[in-house]
Formats: sequence, C-alpha cells, structure tokens
Amino acid sequence: MCAAKMSLTRDILSSAVLGAVGDICTQLGIERRRVSEVDARRVVALTSFNAIYIGGFLHFLYRGFPLAVTQLGRWTRQRTLSDRSTPTHAAAVALIDNWHNGCIYIPAYYVAVGRLEGTPLPKACDNLKEAWWSTYLSCSRSTAPHKSHALRRRILVPLYGAQLRSGTARPPRTSHGTIFNSTTHLSKT
Repeated sequence: MCAAKMSLTRDILSSAVLGAVGDICTQLGIERRRVSEVDARRVVALTSFNAIYIGGFLHFLYRGFPLAVTQLGRWTRQRTLSDRSTPTHAAAVALIDNWHNGCIYIPAYYVAVGRLEGTPLPKACDNLKEAWWSTYLSCSRSTAPHKSHALRRRILVPLYGAQLRSGTARPPRTSHGTIFNSTTHLSKT
C-alpha cells in the first residue's frame, strides 16, 4: 500500500512540476515574454490541472486501458487483443487513448484551465470549439509513437537502435501543456 501511495504522489508531483516548467518555457521561449511578464495565474492553472488530471486521474485511468482491451479480446475470442505483448493489443490501447484525448482530455483541459485562469465558461467553451481539431491533431502526432511499450519496442527500437539501448539518445517527447499553450491563446479575462 505504501508503494502505491508513493507512486500516486510521484505522479501528481512530477505532473505538477512538468506543467509549471512547460508553461514557463512556453511563455519565455515561444511567446518571448520577459521573466517579469510571465502570467503567474496561467502557471498556477496549468500546474493545478496537470497535478489533478494528469497526475491524479490519469494515474488510475491509464491502468484500465490494457485491462479493457484484454477483456475485449477474451469476449471476442481474439487472442491478439487479449495478449498484451502483441502489436494489436498495443494499437487497441492507443486507439482508446486517442478517443480519451479527443472526447475527455482536451475538453477538460480547455474548460478547467480556462476557468482557473478566470475565463468565463462560455468563452472557455468557445476556445475549445475553435482549437479542438488543431489541438487533437497536434496531440495525436506527438504522442502516437509513445502510446505503449509494445509499439515502442516494435517501432522506436528499430529506428533508434543502439542509441536507445545505450541510453545516449531518447525518442522525441513533448509536454501536452507546452503543445496546448503554443497552439492556442487562452482568454486572459
């Protein structure tokens, strides 16, 4: 039980730190603000969202995706779905995650972060409607190669070969918060 609490705590804290660092980097690097111009309310909003949703909620949700695919494989008698080591299982988990990103995660992000920044709910919903498609495509492009360990072994290892095994290179990764902030402009009202 103690290890489970530590794992959840680690996920919440690391997500919060990544949210804060990602937004500060976005404001300073992409938006070219001075340090004195960093929007602290936005940093707090992203830090809070990352801690609660990504660190907390996804800590539990992501554990259910492989279980759901395995159970679907059993019900349909499709061995490749129920066997976690197959590319079919990995692809099915990735599809569920893509569905989650489009239907739950992106709307939650725009509404929650917008509201935490002080944006009225109708404006936060308008921001979501305006940027949903570009955000969804951006997230899908950046996360598709990293959706599961099985896909990672079958796609990235052949591409990066010895560098991955030796630890001298890592596959490209991006923070969702940085992607969202660099592709959209949330209201400052």
